[in-house]
Amino acid sequence: MIKKVYTYSLVATSIFVFLVWRYIDRIDPSIITNVIVRFSITAFLDAILAYGFFQTVANSIIFLSSKVNWAKRLLLGASFIEGVWVGYNHFETDVGFKPRYTITKIEQDFEEINLSGTSYREDMTLRTIADTKLEILNTRKKTLTFLYETKRIEKEAPISNSFVELRLCNKGHSAPPERMEGTVRYFENGHICHHFSKKVSDFPCGFTDKELLNIAKKFYDEENR
Repeated sequence: MIKKVYTYSLVATSIFVFLVWRYIDRIDPSIITNVIVRFSITAFLDAILAYGFFQTVANSIIFLSSKVNWAKRLLLGASFIEGVWVGYNHFETDVGFKPRYTITKIEQDFEEINLSGTSYREDMTLRTIADTKLEILNTRKKTLTFLYETKRIEKEAPISNSFVELRLCNKGHSAPPERMEGTVRYFENGHICHHFSKKVSDFPCGFTDKELLNIAKKFYDEENR
């Protein structure tokens, strides 16, 4: 994102400097007859104006992207993952594979990513509430990794941790991801399960948690027919 901010700011500043020089060329040269003095003053003023204009444009872009969703999407491109994701963890049990439905909310700004989520049992009752730490988004490899700190709903249940590594899936090179899939490794018992999710909404989300859970169940049913 920082590269795009600098690129847009540099282009805008270049146009601004060009227009300033065009205006200066129209000033009567008799006002400052010494060519060297005239050039020095012009270059000094131009540098100050260019620096100030560059900073103003860059800060305006950053501010706009933090307030307007389409601007953030434009700047982040294939790195834009903010929104609400639903999916499931695929667990292997004694009676076969079973799902744990998930709802994940991702907030993203210029500097960081914050994830929070809930998981549900197959009967769609709430099982855990989770927050993340050490989120790393690798745009080149198209991966998202983080540590999950999970609190079970059961009374006196201990807090558990897991390591999640997801691959971002998008339809085009610069298009935002629409799907994530990967693995969840649980530190407490060493178990590994597979995770699949898809994005269903930007913020503000127009779905209730119950509706999101139903979408997650439908997604699981479609993926495991």
